[in-house]
Amino acid sequence: MKNFNLIRAILTVTVLAASAAAHGSAAALTAINTNPGEPSLFYLLDAIYGAGNYELISDDLDGVWAAGDIIGATAIGKAAGAKQRLGVCEICDGTDNFQFGPTVTQNGLFSQTLFDDTFAFFGPSFRWYDAAFGDPGVGTVYSDLSLNAKGTDQMVSFAIKNRPGVFVLGFEDWLSNIPYRASDRDFNDFIVEVRFAPHQPILPPDPLPPTNEFPAVPEPTAITLLGGALLVLGLAGRTRRRKV
Repeated sequence: MKNFNLIRAILTVTVLAASAAAHGSAAALTAINTNPGEPSLFYLLDAIYGAGNYELISDDLDGVWAAGDIIGATAIGKAAGAKQRLGVCEICDGTDNFQFGPTVTQNGLFSQTLFDDTFAFFGPSFRWYDAAFGDPGVGTVYSDLSLNAKGTDQMVSFAIKNRPGVFVLGFEDWLSNIPYRASDRDFNDFIVEVRFAPHQPILPPDPLPPTNEFPAVPEPTAITLLGGALLVLGLAGRTRRRKV
């Protein structure tokens, strides 16, 4: 009986470990500053979509996007000194970078069409980028933080509720090395609504890397741990029956 209790305790710990492995990683959400000196990103989204009608997407999911048909892109707001152009790229080495025109120069809330057609990708995934220029110290920033000069997250994204395939991108264009010009991290420098063909699987749970290398072999999952625990329980039952 003591042996069985010990095995049952081991099983309990293993199941809890499996559950922690499956649910332990909380969503990573970039902190968005609300600067009183200018309208916050949330204030602008509330004005456009209504309070609570959008949901912030985890940073683990919005760096690399699954390729689907883009059917429209509209600049809806800007609060920056730089000029902006929205772009997409797959490898992002300068050979496949594509920008949707026209250049956005005005600040405030507005509606400026950047793209109104079907844009399809050849590869399985892509990245967004904000080609900011015209202001000293700013430069191109990508949704994939590994491509940014400082390795920081420069874009947040929101899913619009009850509108499948509609997302909002908020870019932070500051990449300055000037000591007194620090990023305010408010992500309202360039705000764009992008629309995909309905029901496209836009955000994959495991985004593909920007290279053609094969992905690393995954570590044992929670299911593997749970399966091993159930095997231990089965052996324990057989041992008890033999002793009866």
